Amino acid sequence: MKIDVYDTYAQDTEGKKIHFDVLVESKTSKEQAYQYALEFIKSIGSNNISLQQNMCNFCHSALSDNSTEAEIKQKGYSIIQMEGCPNPMA
Repeated sequence: MKIDVYDTYAQDTEGKKIHFDVLVESKTSKEQAYQYALEFIKSIGSNNISLQQNMCNFCHSALSDNSTEAEIKQKGYSIIQMEGCPNPMA
């Protein structure tokens, strides 16, 4: 599956930056990728994180591996957690 990667930054109420990538099926709109980013933030139990739409930007396209493809087919997106994620998923 060809995927698009959206480089995403958010900030908590204490000013701490949170960086993660939203992986979606290629041709998914930026607006939908942004909604998935918001869904991820809610899933990690952080209601005090601010995410502005201009901080979720297309980065590049790639071919997905099998586990990423399965996750995208199941819930519409996959996340790669990077800097400052407050509750990394196992």
